[in-house]
Amino acid sequence: MTTYIRRVLIVATSLLVVGSGMSLSVTAGPLTSLENLPFDIHGFLSLGYLDSSKNNYFAGTKDGTGDFREFGLNASKSFTPKLRVGAQIVARTLGDVGDDEVVLDWAVMDYHWHDNLGIRIGKIKMPLGLHNQTRDVDALRTSILLPQSIYPEQLRDTLSALVGVGLYGELPIGEAFGSLSYEVQAGRFDIPDESGVVKLVESGGNFTTEGFDEETSYLAALQWQLPVEGARIAYAYFEGQLLADTIATAENSYGIPAMTPVTLDADPLCGHWWSAEYELSDWLFTSEFNIQDRDTDVGGLTSTKARLEGWYAGAEHRFFDRYVGGVTYSEYYNDRNDKSGQRYISEGTPAHRAWQKEWVFSLKAEVTDNLILKIEEHIIDGTASLFASDNTAPTAQNWNMFAVKATLIF
Repeated sequence: MTTYIRRVLIVATSLLVVGSGMSLSVTAGPLTSLENLPFDIHGFLSLGYLDSSKNNYFAGTKDGTGDFREFGLNASKSFTPKLRVGAQIVARTLGDVGDDEVVLDWAVMDYHWHDNLGIRIGKIKMPLGLHNQTRDVDALRTSILLPQSIYPEQLRDTLSALVGVGLYGELPIGEAFGSLSYEVQAGRFDIPDESGVVKLVESGGNFTTEGFDEETSYLAALQWQLPVEGARIAYAYFEGQLLADTIATAENSYGIPAMTPVTLDADPLCGHWWSAEYELSDWLFTSEFNIQDRDTDVGGLTSTKARLEGWYAGAEHRFFDRYVGGVTYSEYYNDRNDKSGQRYISEGTPAHRAWQKEWVFSLKAEVTDNLILKIEEHIIDGTASLFASDNTAPTAQNWNMFAVKATLIF
């Protein structure tokens, strides 16, 4: 009952904010002075709340938590019609991931030499799926959390960008066939100290992370705007290698002596992303599918092989001009060859660690051009995305999570 009352109070307060008319003050004051600067500067500030019924999601969400926030600031300038330079810093927190550490999110020198060819150098956003490059732009999506089957939060700060070089452009296929764009990139990961990958490595309690040796990774992506208005499909392929330098803990399931240096070698680390989207009037329909191969060698002692699979399908509808409602269904499996979790059962752990099936119902209110409010409910079967370190008690197969988030954009 306490959880129910808490959620009702949050929703009621949020709806009062939407209808309060506070929007007139949001765009006034110092924000307008940014227009007088010799370069473009924008930013965002998000504050959120998460409340889950049984399991903890990256934080103490069973008791409700406000450890869910984001801040970003970016600046860019066009020196010529073809040359643009920009960068963005961000600080995020989701439980103990991010920990408000300010990191360089992206930094790019972009020379658009021709419609068919441009080059980007720096820390470049990767086009893995439809939303990875614009993940920080809260106004562009309805949901609070993107489908975890395709956009896992624990890998967000690692799979968002590569430090390297990229080529992009349009391929001439004729207007009758729509338009076809491409991107190819090569570079290395830039993994923050408080990243979700660090938590992923350490979540089993076997190792502590000392650092990463990032090898060169490669990406190729195509996006086809179909000759049907509002329709597009996309494909992306990624391949790389990631080596984590770790120290074995005193008690680990591998029987490695404490304080022994161990290299975790994820090779190959590769994946395929397929995406489709169709916008019709006030409706938007989206679906994406992903397969990833992750072969991990543990200090030359043992290795694990898995082929991850995830997909989702969703629909959104805009109504009353400033409101958007959405529903999404997704499925994710830690190994598509063991969707029923037989390996987990053999290890003495619950089978539901193998999958996560999820219904998500979202509502976005565009209070003003600068203020966005979102409310969301997740109905979940499975625990594949959860960390053992967040759930010391046995996990429940069926659970739900409520989320609310406010974002100020300037």
